[in-house]
Amino acid sequence: MGTYADADLAGDEGTRKSTSGYAVMLHGGIISWISKLQSTVALSTAEAETIAGMEAVKQVMHLRLFLRELGQEQSDPSIVYEDNNAAIALAHAREQSKRAKHYQLKVHFLNDSFVKGVFAYEKVATKEQLADVFTKALPRDDFCKYRQWMGVRPPPNVKDQAEK
Repeated sequence: MGTYADADLAGDEGTRKSTSGYAVMLHGGIISWISKLQSTVALSTAEAETIAGMEAVKQVMHLRLFLRELGQEQSDPSIVYEDNNAAIALAHAREQSKRAKHYQLKVHFLNDSFVKGVFAYEKVATKEQLADVFTKALPRDDFCKYRQWMGVRPPPNVKDQAEK
């Protein structure tokens, strides 16, 4: 199971709230995804990405329990692909940054889940961040690439330049 988590920073012009997005992939297909405005205003990219990561890890935990009930227990940590170095460092750190004090509960949740082996962040290049499709408008070629990557087919009778 691989999960891509991402956020924009202050993307909503009216409220300046960020949008979280994640996509959970299993055996080459998307099984769970979300695109959701965050409930609070993030003060940094690291905070917005941490909030998105927390939501993704909560979904990973739920899916791991579900897979265990189906007899498919996951013994290794589930990989969460993240393109923000600060968010990765916060989640993996044993000591928390004083700059993250205002959202420490989220950071502690991620750190605790990481230490327990529920997940591990893996750095992914921004151009390979599948969750971008859930957080911002993309150029057509990028959108089509991500759509194909998720295994989602275009509607019938739609000519897609990226698929020619």
